[in-house]
Amino acid sequence: MNASNIQICLARRPSGWVRETDFNVVRTGIPNPGEGQVLLKNLYLSLDPYMRLRMDDAKSYAPPVEIGAVMVGGTVSEVIESRHPGYRPGDTVTGMAGWQLYGLSDGKMLCARWTRRWRPCRLHLAWWVSLELPHGSACSTSAFPRQARR
Repeated sequence: MNASNIQICLARRPSGWVRETDFNVVRTGIPNPGEGQVLLKNLYLSLDPYMRLRMDDAKSYAPPVEIGAVMVGGTVSEVIESRHPGYRPGDTVTGMAGWQLYGLSDGKMLCARWTRRWRPCRLHLAWWVSLELPHGSACSTSAFPRQARR
C-alpha cells in the first residue's frame, strides 16, 4: 500500500472554545496489523459532545486524550486487512478507531459487522453514526445482554 495515514492529534488542551490550532495534522505510514488485529479504513466519524471533555485533563468518567495522541472517536470503518479470525477484508464495522484515516483494532471494540454483500446503504450508515455511535454503551448492552454488567 503506497498511501499514507492522516491523523488528527491533540496539540494542546483547549481553553474555552476548541480551535483548529488545538490540533496537529500528522502524516504517518499505514500501520501493519499484528496477529489478532485488523487494519481499518475509516469511512465515517462520529463527533460527539463528550469529546470536549476528553480534551481536558480533568477527572471524568473517561480518561483524557494525551497530548500528541490521536483524538478518540467512534467510527464506521472498512476492514482492509485482517489477521483476526472474526473479520475479513471488505467487512464494514463500527468501533473507536479515532480521528485518522487508518487504524488498528484487536476486535474487542468492534461491532455491527456487515459483509460486502450485506453492507448497508449510505443512509443507514449515516443513521448509525448519528444515532447509535453516541449511545455505544447502550447498544453494546442490548446487543450482548449476557455480557452486560450491573
